[in-house]
Amino acid sequence: MNQFDRTVLQWLTSFANVSPAVDGFWAFLVNWEVAKGGLVVALYWWVWFHPDRNRPQQRMRLVVALAAAMFALALASTAALILPYRPRPRVLAGLEPPSGGWAEWSAFPSDHATLFFALATGLWTVLPSLGMIALVHAVFVVCWPRAYLGLHYPTDLLGGALIGVLVGVGAQRSRRLQHLGAKVVKWEAMRPAEFYAFAFVATYLLATLFADLRRAGNALALWWLR
Repeated sequence: MNQFDRTVLQWLTSFANVSPAVDGFWAFLVNWEVAKGGLVVALYWWVWFHPDRNRPQQRMRLVVALAAAMFALALASTAALILPYRPRPRVLAGLEPPSGGWAEWSAFPSDHATLFFALATGLWTVLPSLGMIALVHAVFVVCWPRAYLGLHYPTDLLGGALIGVLVGVGAQRSRRLQHLGAKVVKWEAMRPAEFYAFAFVATYLLATLFADLRRAGNALALWWLR
């Protein structure tokens, strides 16, 4: 463990076990999907239907932001598999055994930090006021509890946040993604029933960080390794 992680974790753990109610709140929050992905996805839907003189352009940027967030998440997950394995602080501290399978990916980089910072960055490019809310949410609702409970080192979260921000900014400058976003907006105008059925499922999966698919993949991996 590097000195930065050690210093931050020592400071965070100084608050642990002081109040069972506080500890319980952070443990509840880290698994509360509505407060994490649900809130950010709601902000995206709010902007999608927000009246604007240039609504097609605004919606195109939202589509690009969502595509960037998914790409950033895939990039972080790939990095976690390729880079040297880093166990989570809770495992090293003996607070829980390794779970095995896909559920126990390397701690670096944090896929949660990657996704939510990418989403916040994309929202910032469309509506900065809501982007600021999403950034504060990413820090204190998503990242803080994960460091407090020993799910990640601070550098895991910083690494994920950096990936999310860089991908989010870069995507908005990609003409190819802008072209894709324009096609999606045209699809919504021409075939709204199909579009919103697909969008509901896609944003649900995004809000839950693809939890259902992860569980299915983990079960399949454990079955395959038997």
